[in-house]
Amino acid sequence: MINDYHQAVVGLLGKPMHVFANHVAWQPIEESIGTSLPQDYKDLIDAYAPVQVNGHLRLEHPVNESYELGAWIDETVEDFQEMDWEAGFSCPGYEKSGPSFGGHGGMIPLACTDRSEYVFLAPGINSGQ
Repeated sequence: MINDYHQAVVGLLGKPMHVFANHVAWQPIEESIGTSLPQDYKDLIDAYAPVQVNGHLRLEHPVNESYELGAWIDETVEDFQEMDWEAGFSCPGYEKSGPSFGGHGGMIPLACTDRSEYVFLAPGINSGQ
């Protein structure tokens, strides 16, 4: 059975608002990070962002002037690159080389919560999902 995660999220969030729906806005971000973002992610962001889901998960949009997604990705990548990974943090899938962020094959932050939990795209890891 194939899970339809996109439909599950739509079912959770309800009717899309399409406040900033703008597919052209994704091009500068994808050029900056050096990879294409998943289409289902872009569709959900175009449909709902900016929004804070369940009081915790924050989804931003590339054209939201109050907190633009591309700037947030750049800032978050920089913060994670500066983290001391020798201090006992673990990062599944990067046990041998240590985690990398941004650039070719590095993890790309997609969303976060107000509790500092992050969702990343890991283009260098093939999990089969």
